[in-house]
Amino acid sequence: MREDGESVYYAFDPPDPADPWTAEHVLPILWSCPFEPRRWTRLEAAEDIGAFLAGDEAPHVVADWPEDIALFCRLIVIGPGRMVKIPGLSFSIIHLETYPSSLPDAVEHNAWWDAMALKRRLEELGR
Repeated sequence: MREDGESVYYAFDPPDPADPWTAEHVLPILWSCPFEPRRWTRLEAAEDIGAFLAGDEAPHVVADWPEDIALFCRLIVIGPGRMVKIPGLSFSIIHLETYPSSLPDAVEHNAWWDAMALKRRLEELGR
């Protein structure tokens, strides 16, 4: 989610087979958003991330788990030695308990809801 309140959600068909944790915790709620998620190709999502962050001189991605940053970084790589153009990109990992969340209808382990819950918790802490 950007500071202006706009957000994106990239959902892909899962690998077959998915690892056991993902199969149990993520796949059943992958499409559980308050809007109809679109299925993206990885290239489409990478290009959309570039467009989504294009107006920000120094975008900063915040996550609460290292694998989230790793997945993001893998997504913006679009070929050998090539990545989506995102100037001044930086990251923070702020490990916080975000559930239970004060967000009504939040669905734990859905990436969109988890991002919203992290944002809410950071706001509650004045960060």
